[in-house]
Amino acid sequence: MKRGAKSNTMNTPLIQVENEDIEGGGSSLGGNNSGNALSSIPKQSPPPMLQSMDIGNIHSHSSSASSTYNNTSHRSKNRMSHAYLTSHSTDALRFYAICLLGGTIFLAPFLSLSSRILLFVYSSCAFGVIASLWLSRNVLQSDDGTAEMRAVSDPIREGAEGFLSVQYSAIAKFAGPLAILIMLSYQFRPNDAEHQNGVAILGNGLLGIISAVGFVFGAVCSAASGYLAMWVAAQSNIRVTSASRRSYTEALVLCFRGGAFSAVLNLTLCILGLT
Repeated sequence: MKRGAKSNTMNTPLIQVENEDIEGGGSSLGGNNSGNALSSIPKQSPPPMLQSMDIGNIHSHSSSASSTYNNTSHRSKNRMSHAYLTSHSTDALRFYAICLLGGTIFLAPFLSLSSRILLFVYSSCAFGVIASLWLSRNVLQSDDGTAEMRAVSDPIREGAEGFLSVQYSAIAKFAGPLAILIMLSYQFRPNDAEHQNGVAILGNGLLGIISAVGFVFGAVCSAASGYLAMWVAAQSNIRVTSASRRSYTEALVLCFRGGAFSAVLNLTLCILGLT
């Protein structure tokens, strides 16, 4: 093929180049100097914009992978919570409540007044736990709506969980030092050996430890109550919406049970924490 000739891209055959032509030994690319000319062409690196785009793609892929992992972990936790709250059948919960009531009535006449009060308090707490499990089971066993409903409900639930995790993490940073401060404050309590009675006979050190443990236990009960109440409320919202498509009565009953779960659980953990 001669230089300067007009080429037709549709009819021109492909030119086969031998290795010796590229290395400088052939004559089809300009003799011995053609190989040196090709080898002298510098290798160009991609522009900085393309490099930054590649780095951005890597970061986007890593962030998407981490978000996928977080979503998967959230789903697994939700499935575990759902499986635990619905693992007890209605008949089993009814049996637990009857046994608890019968045991309390049977033991009460044989105890002293103070022991009888403690028995009633702890039995009430246990009955509240059973009632909370029964209410949560009735709510979570209901229909959770369509895919469009879940597309709206899931981000709300995830946002509420993220808010509570950040809030409780911040509170935990203050709760630990505050518990230590409460324990140390009892060391400055006046110690009058002649007029000690009641819990004062335990000593300032033991009283400080008991107060700090009670404070931490109350904080844990408050955190558990808030998180579980929020989780069941977020789960009940979509189920109430789905039930309203069938019957307003079913939706009202389901809404009442979802709210009753939060009330019963808060009251139970409040009494248990104070006791």
